[in-house]
Amino acid sequence: LSGLPGFELSTSRKKRIIIVGSGPENERVESLLKKTEIRAEVIGFVSTSHETSGKFLGQTSQLAESIKINRIDEISFCAADISSQKIISTMMSLSDIRINYKIAPPESLSIIGSNSINTAGDLYLIDFSSITKASNRRNKRLFDILSSLFLLATYPVSFFFIKKPW
Repeated sequence: LSGLPGFELSTSRKKRIIIVGSGPENERVESLLKKTEIRAEVIGFVSTSHETSGKFLGQTSQLAESIKINRIDEISFCAADISSQKIISTMMSLSDIRINYKIAPPESLSIIGSNSINTAGDLYLIDFSSITKASNRRNKRLFDILSSLFLLATYPVSFFFIKKPW
């Protein structure tokens, strides 16, 4: 209610994201973001080279202006295209701007980053068929029950074949 940035309670607003990298890597990171469960809107790309045509909003030297003009909430760096030293120096140069940083490792299916030194941070993952899905939990529970019933039913027979059954 105060209107101060960083104190919003509503999570219905989409995150506005800029991806910093080259063409193919930018598209890979954009597709990763679309497959995750976060509410994100990729505003555009920032080129690591001198290319500024197409979807590119500019170069890394113009990143601060792009953030202010487009009201960006988060920057995702493509680690395949930018050295760690360049990523850190860019973060340091933008330290006065209140923004979140994420790094997409090359050939990975995740995007990692922490907003604070005191927090564990976020991990954007593609949701594969994990145990957290209700159908998978139900199938695992059914397997557990059936296997335990089978083991209980066959225990009297196996009792005679075990040297120390107790």
